[in-house]
Amino acid sequence: MPILWRYILKIFLKHFFLSLIGSIALGVALKHQTFARFIALGANAKMTSLLIACYLCHILPIMISIVSFLSSFVTIRNMATSLKITMLRTSTLSIKTILTPLYYSSVILSIIIFFITSELTPYTKLIMSDLFYKSKKELNPILMLRKNDTIFKNSYTEMFSDKSNSFAKDVLIVYNNPSLNRLGVIAVESLNYNDDHLSGEGLSLITYTLNEDQAFDNLIIDSQKTVSTQNSYFSSLLEDCTLLPRQSDINPLQGLLKSNDMQSIIEIFNRISKGVLPITFTMLGVSFGLFERNKLNGKKQILLIFLIVIQFASICLAHKLRIQWQISALIFFLPHLLSNYISIKFAAKSKANF
Repeated sequence: MPILWRYILKIFLKHFFLSLIGSIALGVALKHQTFARFIALGANAKMTSLLIACYLCHILPIMISIVSFLSSFVTIRNMATSLKITMLRTSTLSIKTILTPLYYSSVILSIIIFFITSELTPYTKLIMSDLFYKSKKELNPILMLRKNDTIFKNSYTEMFSDKSNSFAKDVLIVYNNPSLNRLGVIAVESLNYNDDHLSGEGLSLITYTLNEDQAFDNLIIDSQKTVSTQNSYFSSLLEDCTLLPRQSDINPLQGLLKSNDMQSIIEIFNRISKGVLPITFTMLGVSFGLFERNKLNGKKQILLIFLIVIQFASICLAHKLRIQWQISALIFFLPHLLSNYISIKFAAKSKANF
């Protein structure tokens, strides 16, 4: 490897890994509610760590793409402002030769992302669905009742329970159901959880229903000496259909290539589009980093933001709409062509500055 390449890659990788670590920390922080809810369901440290790893694998392609843009932009901007590019140009080196290591690194990143999206991400989606299913299957109903808004939405809960959350007494639950316009109160003298079975004594239920026509009594009172239910009932209350991925989303690349349906073709385009993101974003970072500080005016900044936004918007739009594969391919790859064309055009104009 030439000394010039090692020098430029050293600067680029330093910014890359620092930005990537910060992006990973930000991604985990933004998803802390999901992890906290997963822990509240009774997940242990091993399951929680596996969930975080799967989540990072799911968002890593987007993170690497953004970080590749930031790293290439900062690298070229620092070299341009410190006159290092000018010094290299005086040594009869062309702009293409100086930028070649960054382009090669973007190709390597694209191969890594394509492998992640094609092979690892489908597998991690299955693992995440399985983890949530196991956590719901093994949940403690008394622990869930202690957490407001976990089982009963818009609710308030009070109880006295032991440390193991296997026994509770003086349970009081007040909940509001806006869809039915109903306010209810549940009082239980004692609850006991043992062997996936929840039993209680002295249950009282008071429900108030808004009755505008006054055609019937709007107060319902019920009382039972003993109650019992299986743990599976509470698991069904927490079922979330959004956790179930599409069949095309969990198929590896080899399985998608064997299938001829439209959803599989669109998913292949989706994974290829994500794989090309580092190349597109690196070219954007290089081309806009070559501009002098005073020439990177408001119009160019707005153009840069627009190009970045349409990249992610096109992926989300085509992936959600699931329309004809020809139109999906256009939505996926047209922003890439536009961004690369503008990057090449701006990089050619910037040669005159050096």
